[in-house]
Amino acid sequence: MTVARFGRISRTVWILALILILALVLLWKIRNDGPTFDYTLGGPLYPYPPEQIEGFLLTTGGAQYRLDRTGEGTWTLTGALTDFVNAAALEKALRELTSAAGGPLMPGTQPEDRRFEFNGPGAIRLTVFDRDGGRTPLALGAVNPVTGLVYASGAGRGSCFPVTLEIQRLLAGLPEAVRTKTLLPKFPLQSVTGVEIEGGPSNIRLLRQQDQWWLKAADSGLNDLHPLVSSYHAMYQDRQREQEGELWLLADPDAVGLLLDETCALIVREFVPAGLAEANLVDWNLKPPYRRVTLSGRALNPDPRYGDPDRLDIAFGLSLDGELVPARRLENVMLTDERALKSLEKPASELVEIQALAFPVVLADSISVLFQGGEVLRGHRDLELFADILEGKNKDLDRVEGRRSWVTDFPDLPSIVPSTLSKHLRVRNLVVDLERIPILTVLPPVSDDGMFRKEGRSKVTVFIFEEEGLRSEVLEFGWLVPEHLPQGVGSMLNTDEGEPAGLWRPQTGQLMQVPDQTLVTIRNLAIHLNE
Repeated sequence: MTVARFGRISRTVWILALILILALVLLWKIRNDGPTFDYTLGGPLYPYPPEQIEGFLLTTGGAQYRLDRTGEGTWTLTGALTDFVNAAALEKALRELTSAAGGPLMPGTQPEDRRFEFNGPGAIRLTVFDRDGGRTPLALGAVNPVTGLVYASGAGRGSCFPVTLEIQRLLAGLPEAVRTKTLLPKFPLQSVTGVEIEGGPSNIRLLRQQDQWWLKAADSGLNDLHPLVSSYHAMYQDRQREQEGELWLLADPDAVGLLLDETCALIVREFVPAGLAEANLVDWNLKPPYRRVTLSGRALNPDPRYGDPDRLDIAFGLSLDGELVPARRLENVMLTDERALKSLEKPASELVEIQALAFPVVLADSISVLFQGGEVLRGHRDLELFADILEGKNKDLDRVEGRRSWVTDFPDLPSIVPSTLSKHLRVRNLVVDLERIPILTVLPPVSDDGMFRKEGRSKVTVFIFEEEGLRSEVLEFGWLVPEHLPQGVGSMLNTDEGEPAGLWRPQTGQLMQVPDQTLVTIRNLAIHLNE
């Protein structure tokens, strides 16, 4: 009796242990496979977040496409179409897909029931690949003419079920809806270190070094440049450099930025079908291209399987109708605005820096303005405000953003409006005006200020913190007295705008005629201060 009782207890323990093991296995499976659903009354098509999707294979319109996530924020498009992907548009499509639901299971139906045209001309097939290596197929067939719903099969169901027409439209719109709709994928200007434009009278080369853009001078030197550009570089050599036997001229960063914007960031108006594009490559001057723009920069290409990971290029043909221009990226032909050509057809001299000041005043640290010896304005750039302005923006610094980070320290006048905006506009407008001062005439250097009238003299000091310490740029403005200029120089002045005004940099001796706007602005500041 004792032995038998011991045997019965052993069997009970084994049964309980087996039940415990099965429960643990089931719990592990639930945790690793995710929740299970009873789809009898309907449920989500893909019961996991969009981040779980690593790629999918889509068959629609008789063509097959593959989209894959290759890294954070990066997707590739291959198959019947190879192109750059707009990651934001694709993520939006994934959110719509993972939030979509299928309707109740249809009794008496089998997977991909023949009655619902899952192999018909309008059918769509999608296989989603998730992060855990799973594959979830989905097939869409005919539309129910009464309910307007679409017959579907797959997505973990053993029977057919309906989905909304919006799901069909979402999948039918791929991959066109997620192709990059700008001429090239978006990139921050700081990531571009080189630009080459092929075609035209001569190739154009630009290099960015230490936050400055440089333009390679033509083999003919300065002779082919605009007369004003030639005269400046003939008189002063502070905006040129020689590198490996080649002459490089300081380029205007705004002009370079505009060039890149109009040749890379313009909107694609239309994608040309592959067959039509191939038949017109020669007629549209895309083979060989009328102009080709090549950009270089570290990890610039978001899909390095196609070409150099540090290069992007795009080709342009001639205008088709005075409004649209054909362009080609990878093997795809697109139509865009004619603005792209207008920018590419400009002479190289329009890229050369020809503003009176070649350093970014809006990115300086502080400024002081004197009128006839008395201070009339003082301000500084607020770094915290500057950071707040740029937070969340992957944009390049421009004059507008730089302007808003400046605050007025003196005079401490009450604002006309409840905010301090009108007070800060004093210094904000001035720093931008200083950046935009054009040169009217390049004059020979002078060692003293005898060429200025005593009345109306203004002095602006711009302070810049650098690794070596504080640097100051001194700018003196005044009314020029032609007879006090070196012999023969007075006849060079541009008198179309009335009494000539000048800008003198005493640290270098550089002298140039400029519009009188800055002089008038500073004089008005003095008048308002004394009111």
